[in-house]
Amino acid sequence: MPMYQQYILSDFTPEVLVRQHKANPRGLIVFFDELLDISEDSMRGAIALSYYFIACGIKAHRKFISSPVDELPGMQKTIYDELPQSFETRTGLLVAERYGMPERTFKRWLSTSLFRKITHGYYEKRYR
Repeated sequence: MPMYQQYILSDFTPEVLVRQHKANPRGLIVFFDELLDISEDSMRGAIALSYYFIACGIKAHRKFISSPVDELPGMQKTIYDELPQSFETRTGLLVAERYGMPERTFKRWLSTSLFRKITHGYYEKRYR
């Protein structure tokens, strides 16, 4: 049975870590004692900062990546998805009626930024 050497590294540079890993490809034990010196206040500050960056990432995603359609309530999103890319008002009314949306509500909804009026009675969805 072959004898394997074990390396425990505690204070090293990235170059040393790479060199030691090449010498022992089965793995290394890495020990970070710096974590022992962190105070409770510092840890709370780091956690709060992490939550701040997560919140910023979510806001950026909503603003730049997600579609306004994703923010619609269930029934409106379903109706929007069922509508063809371009449609006549009467076609849209049939879809809306199928899901219980009143005619007047649907016609008001057509004037929002989700739709573009092509000509009288014809609309196009702005988002796919």
